[in-house]
Amino acid sequence: MPTVIVYCVPHCGHARTVLGELRRCGIPFEQRSLSPEAAEEIVAAYHLYGSPILVVDGEVVCGLDRIRARVRELAAEARTGGGGGVSFSPELQRRSIREEEGHA
Repeated sequence: MPTVIVYCVPHCGHARTVLGELRRCGIPFEQRSLSPEAAEEIVAAYHLYGSPILVVDGEVVCGLDRIRARVRELAAEARTGGGGGVSFSPELQRRSIREEEGHA
């Protein structure tokens, strides 16, 4: 199961979108505040600044579209059992498939 961390600031609309998608897909994650101190660490380590920032097993993803694409990849890996993704219950798998097909 990958380790997923989301760095974000309070009241960030993009962060709320990403957090909601992670929850909807049943992907476990840790949410960390992007405090000024944490932001300095992120900028120093990855040369990035913004909210949200997604880190999956050390892979850093920023930008809403790229983050959403990575979340979809994680969800797909979990459904197919590939890539060491997270496991979904059969009901959650069926619900996710229905939502993707527009039958939610």
